[in-house]
Amino acid sequence: MTDTMIRWKWLSAMYVYTAAGAGLLGLAMLLAPNLVATYLQMPIQDPVVLGVVGSAYLAFASASILGLRFSLRFIPILMPQLIYKSVWLVVPDAVNIHNMPQFQMQRAPSVLESKSTLQAILRRDS
Repeated sequence: MTDTMIRWKWLSAMYVYTAAGAGLLGLAMLLAPNLVATYLQMPIQDPVVLGVVGSAYLAFASASILGLRFSLRFIPILMPQLIYKSVWLVVPDAVNIHNMPQFQMQRAPSVLESKSTLQAILRRDS
C-alpha cells in the first residue's frame, strides 16, 4: 500500500463521515426539530434556525456524496468544516480559561493603597 493510496482512503473516509454524520443530523433537524433540540439540550429558538442549519448540513452531505466520485473537485467542501470545527474546539476552551478563578488577573494595588495598608499594619502592631 503506497502513501498515495492511504491519502485517498483518508479523503474518502472524510467524505463518508461527512455524508453520514451531516446527512443524518440534517434530516433529523428538518424532520424532527423538537426532538433534536431536546436531545442536544438547545435553548428554545425560532424553528427557522433549525431548518436553515439542517438544510446546510444536508447540502454538505449531498456534496460529500458527490465528493466520493470526484474527490479533488469537492475538497473545498471539507475545508469550511475543518475551519469551523477547529474554531468550535478552540474558542469555548479559550473562553472558559478566562472565566476560571485561578486564571483571572488580580489588579495590582496602587502606590497609595499600598502605603495606607502598610501604615494600618504598622499602627496595629505598635
